[in-house]
Amino acid sequence: MQNAILYLRYSTPEQADGQSEQRQIQGAQRWCKEHGERLVKTYKDLGVSGGKNSDDRKALSALLNDLTRGSIPKYLLIEDVDRLSRMLPLDSLNLISKILDYGVTIVSLRDNQTLTKDNWQSSQSFLILTLKTTLANEERQKRIFRGRSAWKQKRLDAASKIYTKRVPGWLTVKDGRVVKIPEHAATVKRLFKLSSEGFGIVAIIRMFNEQRIKSFRGNDWNKAVIYNTLTSEAVLGCFQPKTLINGERVDDGDKIPDYFPRIIEDDLFYSVQAKLKQRNTYKGAGYRYTLNPAKNNLFAGLIKCEKCGASLIHLVRSRHGYSYLVCANAHKHKKCSYKVVATNVLEDCFQVFLTDNRIFKTFEKPSNTAAATRLQIEGVKKQLAKFMSLIEGSDGTPPKTILKRLQELELQQSELEKKLGADIAKDKLSASIPGKFEEFCKEMEANIGNPMGRAKIASILKDLISKIVVNPAKCTMAVHWAHGGAQSVDRIQWDKKSKEFWHLFSNGLRDFSQPTYDLMSLHKK
Repeated sequence: MQNAILYLRYSTPEQADGQSEQRQIQGAQRWCKEHGERLVKTYKDLGVSGGKNSDDRKALSALLNDLTRGSIPKYLLIEDVDRLSRMLPLDSLNLISKILDYGVTIVSLRDNQTLTKDNWQSSQSFLILTLKTTLANEERQKRIFRGRSAWKQKRLDAASKIYTKRVPGWLTVKDGRVVKIPEHAATVKRLFKLSSEGFGIVAIIRMFNEQRIKSFRGNDWNKAVIYNTLTSEAVLGCFQPKTLINGERVDDGDKIPDYFPRIIEDDLFYSVQAKLKQRNTYKGAGYRYTLNPAKNNLFAGLIKCEKCGASLIHLVRSRHGYSYLVCANAHKHKKCSYKVVATNVLEDCFQVFLTDNRIFKTFEKPSNTAAATRLQIEGVKKQLAKFMSLIEGSDGTPPKTILKRLQELELQQSELEKKLGADIAKDKLSASIPGKFEEFCKEMEANIGNPMGRAKIASILKDLISKIVVNPAKCTMAVHWAHGGAQSVDRIQWDKKSKEFWHLFSNGLRDFSQPTYDLMSLHKK
Protein backbone atom coordinates (compact mmCIF):
# COMPACT_ATOMS: atom_id res chain seq x y z
CA MET A 1 0.00 0.00 0.00
CA GLN A 2 1.38 3.38 -1.04
CA ASN A 3 1.04 6.41 1.24
CA ALA A 4 -0.44 9.86 0.70
CA ILE A 5 -0.25 13.25 2.42
CA LEU A 6 -2.74 16.11 2.48
CA TYR A 7 -1.97 19.84 2.26
CA LEU A 8 -4.89 21.73 3.85
CA ARG A 9 -5.30 25.50 3.82
CA TYR A 10 -7.90 28.19 4.23
CA SER A 11 -7.42 31.96 4.27
CA THR A 12 -9.49 33.65 6.97
CA PRO A 13 -10.01 32.85 10.67
CA GLU A 14 -13.78 33.03 10.06
CA GLN A 15 -13.52 29.88 7.92
CA ALA A 16 -12.52 27.93 11.04
CA ASP A 17 -16.17 28.12 12.16
CA GLY A 18 -17.33 26.70 8.83
CA GLN A 19 -16.76 23.36 7.10
CA SER A 20 -13.57 24.11 5.13
CA GLU A 21 -11.15 22.02 7.20
CA GLN A 22 -13.59 19.14 7.68
CA ARG A 23 -14.50 19.13 3.97
CA GLN A 24 -10.87 18.95 2.85
CA ILE A 25 -10.04 16.13 5.27
CA GLN A 26 -13.12 14.10 4.33
CA GLY A 27 -12.36 14.55 0.63
CA ALA A 28 -8.83 13.20 1.14
CA GLN A 29 -10.05 10.25 3.21
CA ARG A 30 -12.65 9.39 0.57
CA TRP A 31 -10.05 9.46 -2.22
CA CYS A 32 -7.65 7.23 -0.24
CA LYS A 33 -10.43 4.71 0.43
CA GLU A 34 -11.39 4.61 -3.24
CA HIS A 35 -7.79 4.15 -4.42
CA GLY A 36 -6.53 1.86 -1.66
CA GLU A 37 -4.10 4.39 -0.24
CA ARG A 38 -3.29 5.41 3.34
CA LEU A 39 -3.35 9.04 4.51
CA VAL A 40 -0.24 9.28 6.69
CA LYS A 41 0.10 13.00 7.39
CA THR A 42 -1.80 16.29 7.05
CA TYR A 43 -0.07 19.67 6.74
CA LYS A 44 -2.34 22.51 7.87
CA ASP A 45 -2.01 26.24 7.13
CA LEU A 46 -5.09 27.62 8.87
CA GLY A 47 -6.06 31.25 8.36
CA VAL A 48 -3.13 31.80 5.99
CA SER A 49 -3.37 33.47 2.58
CA GLY A 50 -2.44 31.40 -0.48
CA GLY A 51 -0.76 34.52 -1.85
CA LYS A 52 2.14 34.10 0.61
CA ASN A 53 5.26 32.28 -0.49
CA SER A 54 6.35 28.99 1.08
CA ASP A 55 8.67 30.66 3.62
CA ASP A 56 5.71 32.53 5.12
CA ARG A 57 3.53 29.41 5.41
CA LYS A 58 4.72 27.13 8.21
CA ALA A 59 2.97 23.96 7.04
CA LEU A 60 3.98 24.33 3.38
CA SER A 61 7.54 25.12 4.45
CA ALA A 62 7.54 21.98 6.64
CA LEU A 63 6.22 19.90 3.71
CA LEU A 64 9.03 21.12 1.42
CA ASN A 65 11.63 20.49 4.16
CA ASP A 66 10.37 16.92 4.57
CA LEU A 67 10.72 16.36 0.83
CA THR A 68 14.26 17.73 0.94
CA ARG A 69 15.15 15.34 3.79
CA GLY A 70 13.92 12.38 1.74
CA SER A 71 10.50 11.80 3.33
CA ILE A 72 8.74 11.50 -0.03
CA PRO A 73 5.15 10.19 -0.30
CA LYS A 74 3.56 8.76 -3.41
CA TYR A 75 0.72 11.31 -3.51
CA LEU A 76 0.15 14.90 -2.40
CA LEU A 77 -3.57 15.58 -2.10
CA ILE A 78 -5.01 19.09 -2.41
CA GLU A 79 -8.64 20.16 -2.68
CA ASP A 80 -7.75 22.35 -5.66
CA VAL A 81 -4.76 24.20 -7.07
CA ASP A 82 -5.78 27.44 -5.28
CA ARG A 83 -5.30 25.67 -1.91
CA LEU A 84 -1.65 25.15 -2.80
CA SER A 85 -1.07 28.65 -4.20
CA ARG A 86 -2.76 31.94 -5.10
CA MET A 87 0.54 33.56 -5.98
CA LEU A 88 1.34 34.99 -9.39
CA PRO A 89 0.92 32.29 -12.09
CA LEU A 90 4.66 31.91 -12.74
CA ASP A 91 5.41 31.57 -9.00
CA SER A 92 2.61 29.00 -8.61
CA LEU A 93 3.90 26.93 -11.55
CA ASN A 94 7.45 27.03 -10.12
CA LEU A 95 6.16 25.73 -6.77
CA ILE A 96 4.26 22.87 -8.46
CA SER A 97 7.29 22.00 -10.58
CA LYS A 98 9.52 21.93 -7.48
CA ILE A 99 7.22 19.42 -5.74
CA LEU A 100 6.83 17.21 -8.83
CA ASP A 101 10.61 17.04 -9.26
CA TYR A 102 10.74 14.90 -6.09
CA GLY A 103 8.65 12.26 -7.84
CA VAL A 104 5.45 13.13 -5.99
CA THR A 105 2.11 12.89 -7.79
CA ILE A 106 -0.19 15.84 -7.08
CA VAL A 107 -3.90 15.04 -7.02
CA SER A 108 -6.52 17.81 -7.23
CA LEU A 109 -9.58 16.32 -5.47
CA ARG A 110 -12.17 18.74 -6.84
CA ASP A 111 -11.68 17.85 -10.52
CA ASN A 112 -9.69 14.62 -10.02
CA GLN A 113 -6.78 16.02 -12.03
CA THR A 114 -3.51 14.11 -11.56
CA LEU A 115 -0.16 15.80 -12.17
CA THR A 116 3.15 13.97 -12.45
CA LYS A 117 6.64 14.99 -13.43
CA ASP A 118 6.08 13.48 -16.86
CA ASN A 119 2.57 14.71 -17.76
CA TRP A 120 2.18 18.14 -16.20
CA GLN A 121 3.79 19.97 -19.12
CA SER A 122 1.62 18.28 -21.74
CA SER A 123 -0.42 20.83 -23.67
CA GLN A 124 -3.79 20.06 -22.06
CA SER A 125 -2.57 19.72 -18.44
CA PHE A 126 -0.36 22.81 -18.68
CA LEU A 127 -3.16 24.91 -20.19
CA ILE A 128 -5.61 23.87 -17.45
CA LEU A 129 -3.00 24.49 -14.74
CA THR A 130 -2.08 27.91 -16.13
CA LEU A 131 -5.75 28.95 -16.27
CA LYS A 132 -6.32 27.76 -12.70
CA THR A 133 -3.32 29.61 -11.26
CA THR A 134 -4.25 32.78 -13.17
CA LEU A 135 -7.85 32.67 -11.94
CA ALA A 136 -6.72 31.95 -8.37
CA ASN A 137 -4.45 35.01 -8.36
CA GLU A 138 -7.10 37.26 -9.92
CA GLU A 139 -9.63 36.13 -7.32
CA ARG A 140 -7.15 37.05 -4.60
CA GLN A 141 -6.64 40.54 -6.08
CA LYS A 142 -10.41 41.05 -6.22
CA ARG A 143 -10.76 40.11 -2.56
CA ILE A 144 -8.00 42.52 -1.58
CA PHE A 145 -9.67 45.32 -3.55
CA ARG A 146 -13.13 44.58 -2.10
CA GLY A 147 -11.67 44.48 1.41
CA ARG A 148 -9.97 47.85 0.96
CA SER A 149 -13.17 49.38 -0.39
CA ALA A 150 -15.09 48.15 2.66
CA TRP A 151 -12.51 49.58 5.07
CA LYS A 152 -12.46 52.83 3.14
CA GLN A 153 -16.20 53.18 3.72
CA LYS A 154 -15.65 52.44 7.41
CA ARG A 155 -13.12 55.28 7.57
CA LEU A 156 -15.65 57.66 6.05
CA ASP A 157 -18.17 56.61 8.70
CA ALA A 158 -15.66 56.71 11.58
CA ALA A 159 -16.70 60.18 12.73
CA SER A 160 -20.21 58.95 13.53
CA LYS A 161 -19.66 55.35 14.64
CA ILE A 162 -16.99 52.98 15.91
CA TYR A 163 -14.52 51.89 13.24
CA THR A 164 -13.32 48.81 15.16
CA LYS A 165 -13.77 47.49 18.69
CA ARG A 166 -10.01 47.04 19.07
CA VAL A 167 -8.95 50.00 21.21
CA PRO A 168 -5.82 50.83 23.27
CA GLY A 169 -5.57 49.29 26.74
CA TRP A 170 -6.44 52.50 28.59
CA LEU A 171 -9.77 52.74 26.73
CA THR A 172 -12.88 50.58 26.40
CA VAL A 173 -16.04 50.49 24.29
CA LYS A 174 -19.21 51.17 26.28
CA ASP A 175 -22.73 51.75 24.90
CA GLY A 176 -21.35 52.23 21.39
CA ARG A 177 -18.76 54.84 22.50
CA VAL A 178 -15.03 54.75 23.21
CA VAL A 179 -14.42 55.91 26.80
CA LYS A 180 -11.46 56.18 29.20
CA ILE A 181 -10.68 53.70 31.94
CA PRO A 182 -9.85 56.28 34.67
CA GLU A 183 -7.23 54.17 36.47
CA HIS A 184 -5.33 53.36 33.25
CA ALA A 185 -5.66 56.91 31.88
CA ALA A 186 -3.97 58.20 35.06
CA THR A 187 -1.18 55.62 34.54
CA VAL A 188 -0.62 56.87 30.97
CA LYS A 189 -0.29 60.46 32.25
CA ARG A 190 2.24 59.40 34.87
CA LEU A 191 4.15 57.35 32.29
CA PHE A 192 4.56 60.38 30.01
CA LYS A 193 5.54 62.62 32.93
CA LEU A 194 8.29 60.22 34.05
CA SER A 195 9.59 59.81 30.50
CA SER A 196 9.72 63.59 29.97
CA GLU A 197 11.74 63.91 33.19
CA GLY A 198 14.40 61.56 31.87
CA PHE A 199 13.40 58.18 33.27
CA GLY A 200 14.16 55.39 30.80
CA ILE A 201 11.87 52.51 29.90
CA VAL A 202 13.61 49.98 32.15
CA ALA A 203 13.52 52.39 35.10
CA ILE A 204 9.79 52.95 34.61
CA ILE A 205 9.13 49.19 34.36
CA ARG A 206 10.91 48.54 37.66
CA MET A 207 9.16 51.43 39.34
CA PHE A 208 5.68 50.37 38.18
CA ASN A 209 6.22 46.70 39.01
CA GLU A 210 7.65 47.49 42.46
CA GLN A 211 4.75 49.83 43.21
CA ARG A 212 2.28 47.19 41.91
CA ILE A 213 0.70 49.56 39.42
CA LYS A 214 -1.69 47.56 37.24
CA SER A 215 -0.82 47.22 33.57
CA PHE A 216 -3.49 47.63 30.91
CA ARG A 217 -3.94 43.86 30.42
CA GLY A 218 -3.27 42.77 34.00
CA ASN A 219 0.21 41.35 33.35
CA ASP A 220 3.59 42.69 34.45
CA TRP A 221 4.91 45.74 32.66
CA ASN A 222 7.40 45.14 29.85
CA LYS A 223 9.39 47.15 27.32
CA ALA A 224 6.95 46.64 24.45
CA VAL A 225 3.95 47.95 26.41
CA ILE A 226 5.82 51.03 27.67
CA TYR A 227 7.38 51.89 24.29
CA ASN A 228 4.19 51.34 22.30
CA THR A 229 2.23 53.54 24.70
CA LEU A 230 4.82 56.34 24.59
CA THR A 231 4.89 56.36 20.78
CA SER A 232 1.17 55.85 20.09
CA GLU A 233 -0.71 58.88 18.76
CA ALA A 234 -3.84 57.31 20.23
CA VAL A 235 -3.00 59.23 23.43
CA LEU A 236 -3.62 62.41 21.36
CA GLY A 237 -7.01 61.05 20.27
CA CYS A 238 -5.82 60.06 16.77
CA PHE A 239 -6.69 56.75 15.14
CA GLN A 240 -4.53 55.43 12.30
CA PRO A 241 -6.21 52.72 10.18
CA LYS A 242 -3.87 49.95 9.07
CA THR A 243 -3.76 47.56 6.13
CA LEU A 244 -1.69 44.49 5.29
CA ILE A 245 0.75 44.87 2.37
CA ASN A 246 3.23 42.10 1.61
CA GLY A 247 2.67 40.66 5.08
CA GLU A 248 3.42 43.98 6.83
CA ARG A 249 0.92 46.23 8.60
CA VAL A 250 1.20 49.76 7.18
CA ASP A 251 -0.78 52.97 7.51
CA ASP A 252 -3.94 52.95 5.38
CA GLY A 253 -5.01 56.49 4.54
CA ASP A 254 -5.07 59.56 6.78
CA LYS A 255 -5.25 59.62 10.57
CA ILE A 256 -8.71 60.18 12.03
CA PRO A 257 -8.39 62.99 14.63
CA ASP A 258 -10.49 63.12 17.82
CA TYR A 259 -11.57 59.49 17.36
CA PHE A 260 -10.33 58.46 20.84
CA PRO A 261 -10.60 60.50 24.07
CA ARG A 262 -7.44 62.60 24.40
CA ILE A 263 -5.12 61.69 27.30
CA ILE A 264 -1.94 63.72 26.61
CA GLU A 265 -1.40 67.25 25.26
CA ASP A 266 0.65 67.77 22.08
CA ASP A 267 3.60 69.54 23.74
CA LEU A 268 4.19 66.75 26.24
CA PHE A 269 3.77 64.02 23.60
CA TYR A 270 6.32 65.51 21.18
CA SER A 271 8.69 66.31 24.02
CA VAL A 272 8.69 62.61 24.94
CA GLN A 273 9.28 61.63 21.28
CA ALA A 274 12.39 63.80 21.30
CA LYS A 275 13.56 62.09 24.50
CA LEU A 276 13.05 58.65 23.01
CA LYS A 277 15.02 59.65 19.94
CA GLN A 278 17.85 60.87 22.19
CA ARG A 279 17.95 57.53 23.97
CA ASN A 280 18.24 55.77 20.61
CA THR A 281 21.16 58.06 19.77
CA TYR A 282 22.88 57.77 23.16
CA LYS A 283 22.88 54.05 23.90
CA GLY A 284 22.33 53.48 27.60
CA ALA A 285 21.72 57.19 28.14
CA GLY A 286 18.44 56.93 30.04
CA TYR A 287 18.16 57.57 33.77
CA ARG A 288 19.18 54.38 35.59
CA TYR A 289 16.99 53.23 38.45
CA THR A 290 19.56 51.85 40.94
CA LEU A 291 19.79 51.22 44.68
CA ASN A 292 21.63 54.53 45.05
CA PRO A 293 20.12 56.82 42.35
CA ALA A 294 21.78 59.89 43.88
CA LYS A 295 25.06 58.55 42.44
CA ASN A 296 23.77 58.19 38.87
CA ASN A 297 25.89 59.62 36.06
CA LEU A 298 24.44 62.90 34.71
CA PHE A 299 26.52 62.58 31.52
CA ALA A 300 25.60 59.02 30.48
CA GLY A 301 25.67 58.68 26.69
CA LEU A 302 27.20 62.13 26.19
CA ILE A 303 30.81 61.89 27.30
CA LYS A 304 33.59 60.54 25.03
CA CYS A 305 37.34 59.96 25.26
CA GLU A 306 39.40 62.36 23.14
CA LYS A 307 42.17 59.82 22.57
CA CYS A 308 40.20 56.81 21.27
CA GLY A 309 36.60 58.02 20.89
CA ALA A 310 35.13 55.44 23.27
CA SER A 311 32.51 56.34 25.87
CA LEU A 312 33.54 57.10 29.43
CA ILE A 313 31.93 54.70 31.88
CA HIS A 314 30.78 55.57 35.40
CA LEU A 315 32.36 53.69 38.33
CA VAL A 316 31.57 54.02 42.02
CA ARG A 317 33.74 52.95 44.94
CA SER A 318 31.06 51.81 47.34
CA ARG A 319 33.29 51.93 50.43
CA HIS A 320 34.16 55.60 50.04
CA GLY A 321 31.24 56.75 47.92
CA TYR A 322 33.74 58.21 45.43
CA SER A 323 32.56 58.13 41.80
CA TYR A 324 34.61 58.73 38.69
CA LEU A 325 34.59 58.35 34.90
CA VAL A 326 37.13 56.34 32.93
CA CYS A 327 37.52 55.41 29.26
CA ALA A 328 35.73 52.13 28.46
CA ASN A 329 38.69 50.88 26.41
CA ALA A 330 41.12 51.62 29.23
CA HIS A 331 38.84 49.83 31.69
CA LYS A 332 38.97 46.74 29.41
CA HIS A 333 42.80 47.05 29.20
CA LYS A 334 42.64 47.88 25.52
CA LYS A 335 44.27 50.69 23.50
CA CYS A 336 43.82 53.65 25.88
CA SER A 337 45.54 54.91 29.04
CA TYR A 338 43.77 54.53 32.39
CA LYS A 339 43.15 58.11 33.51
CA VAL A 340 40.09 59.00 35.58
CA VAL A 341 37.91 62.11 35.88
CA ALA A 342 36.15 62.80 39.17
CA THR A 343 32.40 63.00 38.57
CA ASN A 344 31.95 65.86 41.03
CA VAL A 345 34.50 68.00 39.10
CA LEU A 346 32.47 67.77 35.89
CA GLU A 347 29.22 68.41 37.73
CA ASP A 348 30.66 71.51 39.41
CA CYS A 349 32.02 72.77 36.07
CA PHE A 350 28.61 72.55 34.45
CA GLN A 351 26.81 74.06 37.42
CA VAL A 352 28.99 77.16 37.17
CA PHE A 353 29.51 77.21 33.41
CA LEU A 354 25.92 76.78 32.24
CA THR A 355 24.47 79.19 34.76
CA ASP A 356 26.83 81.83 33.34
CA ASN A 357 24.20 82.08 30.54
CA ARG A 358 26.80 82.59 27.82
CA ILE A 359 25.64 79.70 25.66
CA PHE A 360 22.83 81.67 24.01
CA LYS A 361 25.24 83.94 22.16
CA THR A 362 25.62 81.31 19.44
CA PHE A 363 22.16 79.73 19.44
CA GLU A 364 20.46 79.52 16.07
CA LYS A 365 16.83 80.47 15.51
CA PRO A 366 14.31 77.66 16.18
CA SER A 367 14.16 75.23 13.26
CA ASN A 368 11.05 74.56 11.16
CA THR A 369 11.84 71.29 9.40
CA ALA A 370 8.27 70.01 9.78
CA ALA A 371 6.93 72.50 7.21
CA ALA A 372 8.86 70.88 4.34
CA THR A 373 7.73 67.39 5.37
CA ARG A 374 4.08 68.54 5.46
CA LEU A 375 4.41 69.76 1.86
CA GLN A 376 5.76 66.35 0.82
CA ILE A 377 2.81 64.61 2.50
CA GLU A 378 0.33 66.86 0.73
CA GLY A 379 1.93 65.98 -2.61
CA VAL A 380 1.64 62.24 -1.90
CA LYS A 381 -2.00 62.65 -0.83
CA LYS A 382 -2.84 64.34 -4.14
CA GLN A 383 -1.30 61.46 -6.06
CA LEU A 384 -3.20 58.94 -3.92
CA ALA A 385 -6.48 60.75 -4.59
CA LYS A 386 -5.75 60.65 -8.32
CA PHE A 387 -5.12 56.89 -8.35
CA MET A 388 -8.13 56.17 -6.12
CA SER A 389 -10.37 58.04 -8.56
CA LEU A 390 -8.94 55.92 -11.41
CA ILE A 391 -9.67 52.72 -9.46
CA GLU A 392 -13.20 53.74 -8.50
CA GLY A 393 -13.97 54.68 -12.11
CA SER A 394 -12.65 51.43 -13.60
CA ASP A 395 -14.73 48.41 -14.53
CA GLY A 396 -13.75 45.11 -12.94
CA THR A 397 -10.32 44.55 -11.42
CA PRO A 398 -7.96 47.57 -11.63
CA PRO A 399 -4.70 47.13 -13.61
CA LYS A 400 -1.83 45.69 -11.57
CA THR A 401 0.37 48.70 -12.36
CA ILE A 402 -2.14 51.03 -10.67
CA LEU A 403 -2.49 48.76 -7.62
CA LYS A 404 1.30 48.53 -7.32
CA ARG A 405 1.71 52.31 -7.55
CA LEU A 406 -1.07 52.75 -4.97
CA GLN A 407 0.80 50.49 -2.54
CA GLU A 408 4.04 52.40 -3.10
CA LEU A 409 2.33 55.72 -2.38
CA GLU A 410 0.68 54.36 0.76
CA LEU A 411 4.07 53.16 2.04
CA GLN A 412 5.63 56.52 1.17
CA GLN A 413 2.89 58.38 3.04
CA SER A 414 3.40 56.13 6.06
CA GLU A 415 7.13 56.85 6.13
CA LEU A 416 6.59 60.60 5.74
CA GLU A 417 4.02 60.62 8.57
CA LYS A 418 6.61 59.02 10.87
CA LYS A 419 9.23 61.56 9.73
CA LEU A 420 6.77 64.40 10.38
CA GLY A 421 6.37 63.31 13.99
CA ALA A 422 10.15 63.33 14.45
CA ASP A 423 10.45 66.75 12.77
CA ILE A 424 7.72 68.25 14.96
CA ALA A 425 9.50 66.92 18.06
CA LYS A 426 12.79 68.41 16.84
CA ASP A 427 11.23 71.82 16.13
CA LYS A 428 9.48 71.94 19.50
CA LEU A 429 12.71 71.03 21.28
CA SER A 430 14.60 73.75 19.42
CA ALA A 431 11.99 76.34 20.39
CA SER A 432 12.01 75.25 24.04
CA ILE A 433 15.75 75.71 24.70
CA PRO A 434 15.45 79.00 26.68
CA GLY A 435 12.88 77.38 28.96
CA LYS A 436 15.09 74.31 29.30
CA PHE A 437 17.97 76.52 30.38
CA GLU A 438 15.90 78.18 33.11
CA GLU A 439 14.71 74.78 34.29
CA PHE A 440 18.29 73.49 34.34
CA CYS A 441 19.48 76.38 36.53
CA LYS A 442 16.69 75.80 39.05
CA GLU A 443 17.26 72.04 39.22
CA MET A 444 21.05 72.38 39.56
CA GLU A 445 20.63 74.85 42.39
CA ALA A 446 17.93 73.01 44.32
CA ASN A 447 17.96 69.31 43.45
CA ILE A 448 21.45 68.18 42.39
CA GLY A 449 21.51 65.73 45.32
CA ASN A 450 17.94 64.54 44.82
CA PRO A 451 17.37 61.41 42.66
CA MET A 452 14.32 62.87 40.89
CA GLY A 453 16.16 66.16 40.38
CA ARG A 454 19.19 64.37 38.93
CA ALA A 455 16.92 62.58 36.48
CA LYS A 456 15.61 65.93 35.23
CA ILE A 457 19.11 67.44 35.05
CA ALA A 458 20.45 64.50 33.04
CA SER A 459 17.49 64.80 30.68
CA ILE A 460 17.95 68.56 30.18
CA LEU A 461 21.67 68.16 29.53
CA LYS A 462 20.88 65.95 26.56
CA ASP A 463 18.63 68.70 25.20
CA LEU A 464 21.43 71.26 25.50
CA ILE A 465 24.52 69.22 24.60
CA SER A 466 25.27 66.81 21.75
CA LYS A 467 28.54 65.44 23.20
CA ILE A 468 31.41 66.16 25.60
CA VAL A 469 34.92 65.12 24.53
CA VAL A 470 37.28 64.72 27.50
CA ASN A 471 41.05 64.31 27.81
CA PRO A 472 41.56 63.09 31.42
CA ALA A 473 45.37 63.35 31.21
CA LYS A 474 45.31 67.06 30.22
CA CYS A 475 42.18 67.86 32.29
CA THR A 476 40.42 69.36 29.25
CA MET A 477 37.02 68.93 27.66
CA ALA A 478 35.23 70.19 24.53
CA VAL A 479 31.51 70.84 24.97
CA HIS A 480 29.51 70.54 21.71
CA TRP A 481 26.19 72.35 22.02
CA ALA A 482 23.20 70.68 20.37
CA HIS A 483 21.52 73.82 18.98
CA GLY A 484 24.32 76.26 18.44
CA GLY A 485 25.47 75.43 14.93
CA ALA A 486 28.67 73.81 13.70
CA GLN A 487 30.95 76.34 15.45
CA SER A 488 29.26 76.10 18.84
CA VAL A 489 31.99 74.31 20.79
CA ASP A 490 33.44 75.50 24.11
CA ARG A 491 36.83 74.17 25.22
CA ILE A 492 37.60 74.11 28.92
CA GLN A 493 40.54 73.15 31.14
CA TRP A 494 40.43 72.64 34.88
CA ASP A 495 43.00 72.46 37.67
CA LYS A 496 42.48 69.82 40.36
CA LYS A 497 44.58 71.58 43.00
CA SER A 498 43.28 75.15 42.71
CA LYS A 499 39.71 73.94 41.92
CA GLU A 500 39.48 76.38 39.00
CA PHE A 501 38.67 76.11 35.31
CA TRP A 502 39.03 78.44 32.33
CA HIS A 503 38.40 78.68 28.57
CA LEU A 504 40.74 77.56 25.79
CA PHE A 505 41.15 78.55 22.15
CA SER A 506 40.69 75.82 19.52
CA ASN A 507 44.52 75.44 19.39
CA GLY A 508 44.62 74.57 23.10
CA LEU A 509 45.99 77.90 24.40
CA ARG A 510 44.25 79.68 27.26
CA ASP A 511 41.73 82.39 26.38
CA PHE A 512 42.42 85.19 28.88
CA SER A 513 39.52 87.26 27.54
CA GLN A 514 37.12 84.84 29.23
CA PRO A 515 36.52 84.57 32.98
CA THR A 516 38.13 82.05 35.33
CA TYR A 517 35.72 79.99 37.41
CA ASP A 518 36.22 79.01 41.04
CA LEU A 519 34.71 75.61 41.84
CA MET A 520 35.17 76.03 45.59
CA SER A 521 32.71 78.93 45.83
CA LEU A 522 30.76 78.09 42.64
CA HIS A 523 31.15 81.75 41.60
CA LYS A 524 33.28 83.58 39.05
CA LYS A 525 36.48 85.20 40.31
